[in-house]
Amino acid sequence: MHTYYEKTRMPRTMLVILVFQFLLLMLLYIRDRENQSFMIIALIIGLLVIFLWFSSLSLKIDSEAIAYRFTPFISNRIPWHNIKYTEVIKLEALQDFAGWGIRHSKKYGWAYITDAEYGLFIERKDGKKMTIAIKDKDALEKCLKENMILDVYSS
Repeated sequence: MHTYYEKTRMPRTMLVILVFQFLLLMLLYIRDRENQSFMIIALIIGLLVIFLWFSSLSLKIDSEAIAYRFTPFISNRIPWHNIKYTEVIKLEALQDFAGWGIRHSKKYGWAYITDAEYGLFIERKDGKKMTIAIKDKDALEKCLKENMILDVYSS
């Protein structure tokens, strides 16, 4: 039995932009100490950066299920007998999901989007759809084909 495991994180570019905004707001606060709103917004952005820095998406696929965890929010396991269809898709985070993180799309359902170029689209037998970001498309497709879990479609 071949097992696929992958861990991805939020895009570092997005974090660099947030750090830049944090520093800019801190400089504005230093220049105008009477305006407390600069400090409050800077602290919120700083906390967001720390939070996003430590968040990650883990995906494990084996002969029994697809298990994923979007730290620190969600942890779930979908047994193969509940899955109707899977497809490896090309992700456009801004176009398809309007950003990164936990998102929703009419076409792809609930999505867990990180700094990845591809996604595993899953349609369950109950009709629910979801997408999980992946980086190593070839290794995922190889795992699914080797285990003859389901037919894999790649776009």
